[in-house]
Amino acid sequence: MKTHILSQVLVCGLALGLVAASSASAAETKGRVGIGATLSRDISVSYGVSEKGVLEGGIGLSSTSASGMSYTDLTFGASYRHLLVKGDRVDLNAEVGVQYTHLDAADASMFSPMVGLHMLVWIGDHFTVGAQHGIALNITSPSEGDSSTSFGTYAGNITEVSFTFWLDQK
Repeated sequence: MKTHILSQVLVCGLALGLVAASSASAAETKGRVGIGATLSRDISVSYGVSEKGVLEGGIGLSSTSASGMSYTDLTFGASYRHLLVKGDRVDLNAEVGVQYTHLDAADASMFSPMVGLHMLVWIGDHFTVGAQHGIALNITSPSEGDSSTSFGTYAGNITEVSFTFWLDQK
């Protein structure tokens, strides 16, 4: 519990520090492509579909070792962010998404529909740092045995952090 609270305080402090240090206003995303990364997705691509909407998709890999064996988990995710409040350098978005993960060590797959809030801090016109937190329904299906369903926060019970570099419009 302490780690969870500490991570939220750290992310909020970082976001406030970036707001104070940035002198540019929030840039527009409509028609722009962003390339970035999050904690759960190693690489992601974003596209501004409208003045208030952004589509994002990504892929992630993670590797673990147990009992002398190496396992690799593969994650695919997609989300839609809708702008709720636009500030000078900070945007607050509602986000809805889905994530599919193949859990190699458990020989299972997990499907997770998610909904949450996503705050973006603009640093200039090309770079954003984001923090998001929300809830997810995790449906886990092993190759053998019964499936299970759990409900809770996404991103391993910590605030998901993202970094995105936005390309210029053409």
